[in-house]
Amino acid sequence: MASGQKKSVSSARSPGLSYQELLDTDTKPAPPVLRLESPLDLPPTYVPLDRYTSRAFHDLEVEKVWKKTWQMACREEELVEVGDHHVYEVADISIVVVRSAENEIRAFHNVCLHRARKIKTTSGRSAHLRCPFHGWTWNLDGSLKEIPSAWDFAHLKAKDCGLPEVQVGTWGGFVFVNPDPEAGSLEDYLGELPQHFERWPLEKRFKSVHVARILPCNWKVAQEAFMEAYHVLGTHPQLLAGIGARKMAGCVLPFSRLPQVQEMERKRPSANPPAASLIQASARWGPGRQRALSPARRGVRAPTRRRRCLFGGTPPTVPTPALIRKICPRSGIPGYLSHSVSYLPQARVWEPEPR
Repeated sequence: MASGQKKSVSSARSPGLSYQELLDTDTKPAPPVLRLESPLDLPPTYVPLDRYTSRAFHDLEVEKVWKKTWQMACREEELVEVGDHHVYEVADISIVVVRSAENEIRAFHNVCLHRARKIKTTSGRSAHLRCPFHGWTWNLDGSLKEIPSAWDFAHLKAKDCGLPEVQVGTWGGFVFVNPDPEAGSLEDYLGELPQHFERWPLEKRFKSVHVARILPCNWKVAQEAFMEAYHVLGTHPQLLAGIGARKMAGCVLPFSRLPQVQEMERKRPSANPPAASLIQASARWGPGRQRALSPARRGVRAPTRRRRCLFGGTPPTVPTPALIRKICPRSGIPGYLSHSVSYLPQARVWEPEPR
């Protein structure tokens, strides 16, 4: 629905600027894709507690969700050379994703057909897939290569001993897998999503850092904690000036609103000191300094000359200076901020400066 069309708005919508009205205040026209809307007026829904605590419901989710849906396993740049493999695990499912040929990526259930041991326990590179228990070995395309003491297994036929394959699809530099052999294609599953990212080609970025943590909770608790923006008011109040005073939505902090943020910080101390430190540090550079830099110098220096940085979305929290230095030691705080607010909206394909 176009932003100019009248539509009914739920009485539960937060007061203040709408997202479209916030875009109207920008100094440059917003990309058309950001003007698309599909509003839903959903009534409150009661979710039973056992959806988060029941083992039976968890097992049902494994069968109906994780074994049936497309899910992102890794990035293509993690599988550069033939033989590179990545181990992806969810629930009790283990999948090994392999660069089986120069222009081919395959995925298999990461289980030896002999005694059900995991074939690969970590990501890496190898010329074949060999089980470390008894040495059964498969080629990178999943076909059986070798069975030690094969005379003891004369009843087996090599054509029947290939590794069970998992569906693979790629988009935007991401590698997706689906354990269900009857599932539709990744293209059908993604629908219109690729059109929304035409301005921001993620396949031209690379993953600079990967942080993972196992949390002692049901997966939906962690997922929902990072999906909702309700916690912004209490946890990240320094963001409010950049997204409308009362508008609860995720947004990268623009330089143009730093004075408003600073005023708010003075009136109400931040509940997130590291983020406040980031605001103060970025203010020392200011919008004038950011504009004075060339497009190349506004970017984050990549590890190699031909690589580009991947910033595919708004981080769940404003990154702290320590985290920024850990991700890109040479970039410093200004490089990360300017990369976030200038690079993504303008869809520049940034190349690092020659050394």
